[in-house]
Amino acid sequence: MHAAVGTCNILMLPLWLSISVLSGGAAAYFYTLIVKHKVSSLYRVLSMICILISTTSLAQWHAKRALDDVMAKRVNTSQSVEVIVYVDKMNQSSIDSQFYQQQFKVYRPLQHDQVTWQSLIPIKHYPLQTFKIGHYYKIKGQVTPIHGHAVASAFDLERFALQQNVMGQLHIDEVEQRSTHVVAQQFPIFVQLHQGILHRLVIYIEQQRFNYRQAFKHQSVQHKGLILALLTGDQSLLNNPTKQQFTALGLGHLLAISGPHILIFAVLLCFSLQRIIRIVQPTLYLKYPKPYVMMAPMLLAALFYGIFVGFEVPALRTWLILLILSLSIYFKYRLNALSVVLLSASILLLIDPLQVLSAAFWLSYIACFMLIRIYQLSKNIFQDQENKSLWITVKQLFLLSVWTQCQIFLALLPITLFYFHQFSWLAPLANLIAIPYLSLIVIPLSIVAGVLFVLQPTLANFIWCLVGRIIDFMLFMLDVLERLAVQMTIPAWNVWQIIALAVAILILFLPRGCIPKSYALIAFVIIYLPSKKADYSLHILDVGQGQAIFVRTAHHYLMIDLAGQFPSSAPLAEQVLFPFLIQQGVKQFDLVVLTHHDLDHSGSFPHISQKIPFRQVISNEYNSVLFPEQSKFSFCHAGQSLRYDDLNVQFLYPLQPNHNPIANSKNESSCVVYLNYQYADHQLNVLIMGDTGKNAEQVLMTKYPKLPVDILVLAHHGSRFSSSTEFLKHYHPQVAIASAGYQNRYGHPHQEVRQRLENLRIPLWVTSETGSIQITPEEKHPLQPRFYRDEKLWLR
Repeated sequence: MHAAVGTCNILMLPLWLSISVLSGGAAAYFYTLIVKHKVSSLYRVLSMICILISTTSLAQWHAKRALDDVMAKRVNTSQSVEVIVYVDKMNQSSIDSQFYQQQFKVYRPLQHDQVTWQSLIPIKHYPLQTFKIGHYYKIKGQVTPIHGHAVASAFDLERFALQQNVMGQLHIDEVEQRSTHVVAQQFPIFVQLHQGILHRLVIYIEQQRFNYRQAFKHQSVQHKGLILALLTGDQSLLNNPTKQQFTALGLGHLLAISGPHILIFAVLLCFSLQRIIRIVQPTLYLKYPKPYVMMAPMLLAALFYGIFVGFEVPALRTWLILLILSLSIYFKYRLNALSVVLLSASILLLIDPLQVLSAAFWLSYIACFMLIRIYQLSKNIFQDQENKSLWITVKQLFLLSVWTQCQIFLALLPITLFYFHQFSWLAPLANLIAIPYLSLIVIPLSIVAGVLFVLQPTLANFIWCLVGRIIDFMLFMLDVLERLAVQMTIPAWNVWQIIALAVAILILFLPRGCIPKSYALIAFVIIYLPSKKADYSLHILDVGQGQAIFVRTAHHYLMIDLAGQFPSSAPLAEQVLFPFLIQQGVKQFDLVVLTHHDLDHSGSFPHISQKIPFRQVISNEYNSVLFPEQSKFSFCHAGQSLRYDDLNVQFLYPLQPNHNPIANSKNESSCVVYLNYQYADHQLNVLIMGDTGKNAEQVLMTKYPKLPVDILVLAHHGSRFSSSTEFLKHYHPQVAIASAGYQNRYGHPHQEVRQRLENLRIPLWVTSETGSIQITPEEKHPLQPRFYRDEKLWLR
């Protein structure tokens, strides 16, 4: 794989990574052809250059075309729709949620094709059995673009949707089931798309998968949610504590169907078929070699199980590798393991270049490369077994397992940090316990029971009960391991530090003689070189309909509001705020200000404060549940002033501490915060209004008539009952910022406020449009913003 990504624009990084894998896979394949023919070194070099140039050009064209096609199909504007949809997948639900997700194939009459939309559906309005697999529905509602939180290091919903080929979010108002006959009369092309033999097979398999879910729901089997996830990849019955435990121990990948699942099913089927052949037709192998006889059943079994579990990247990778190996055996063409894996990656990206955006793609293939390397280095362990005692063999296998887990952990570390921004030191040990336990006992028994369920449900239930007892012991060991209280490690590394780590690890894993191993030290030194950071930066985060403002000085970290969401603030805190704060290097807050206690300003505080401590918190009211350490709490009021390096934090409102704010005045009594940052001969002044209204604005204009304001964070997210024309004209900031959610039900920032700002020629930045806003003042560019949505191609 050639290193074409080093100098590329960061916006095109996923595209260039895809190109690199495609061209690298093709180049590796053609190189084997060149090496087999004894030609001059110059010819080899010229041939490789031509191969790399041609394959890179083709890969670039193919990947760019695929990206353009997908971007063209995305929903870009909200609109009311009345559409015919088809259900080809079962819903994604959770036992702890009142909602479920359902994907629909939506017909586009003008384009004569179908796209995928998804919908988050409340169970109380539409029960889980409303949408049946293989049926058509007429839906009235509204479709909106997929819109996530555009925050650095946070979970990227829009990238995930793009990788899943989901083009829009459907909000349902009315549903009416339609028969195939009726739909065929109106949209014959749409129905024809679902009439093929292969599609009918896929629908049948998906229906069986749904039947397993329904059967497990009514079983009194221990850990049935975990067994179902291991058997079918369906996590709908898996409880949150188990999910959190697997994530904390670095075992989350075991909850997804991977290559070993496919191989176990295929091997069990082929072993059974082989026993039948020996009994029924023992002379068959005299006519046809055993590999040829087993080739088709192996491929069909892997294909069937791959479809059954949804054909995620690991399953598709395994099937492609089996296909390539089968073809090489049939045509008697020898390929080394590395070429097989690279070729399968090339084919996978040829089918769907956007899989390169998936963490599963990189984790899956890097693990494959490491297993190949480890196998090649450990061949001697499996030689001369006759001269070794059983104890020595077991000891060597155990040490090999430990060494394997450590190497895979190290190899996957850069990708894990890039996508998930954290890792667990316990992962190698937890995988050493769980992988053999699951691969050798739990998964084979679960698959056998899954097959028997069709023929003998009673026997299948007995085996699943046995599996539940077996899992008990594994979870006990994992509980003991979890009690070691080794928390997830979350280094505050940027992309270049992760790349340096990847280079260091690559050097360590390269064969001896390629590059001196001491060069890895250079890469490790680069990781820990002190990087120059700006003395001050202000971040207005894209947290939806809420507010969260992060301030960093040379030696201090401040937070003004920590937005939450209904019905739970945990996802916003854990998937958006916490990853961002850790990436910024926050170990402790010097100051947290909650302008008031509405959920959209304080909802994430309980979750964040459990992981990141704070020295002082200031708010407009005291809550013993939120602030159990009263000594760290202060009421905000005019006249308070705190100094952090070159930043002066002042509180301008309320005039007096309000110890008992009544419910209808909590917004009006919000803390108003004024940030004055001094650098060189300049100042940057930021006024943050909380959720105050026009009364507070009158007080401020009276008490602080000459207050300089460069940036105004609009009150109440841009409500029309705040930010009066008089107030805006009085202070006339250089720019106004509204922290508001995408298409929020309040219409914030309100059109009247937009008009007031436009009349006064004050620019307006809205977080739902720009993503997170970072302002790092410089002498020549004091108000040069950095909009996060400009940094990612799919966020624009």
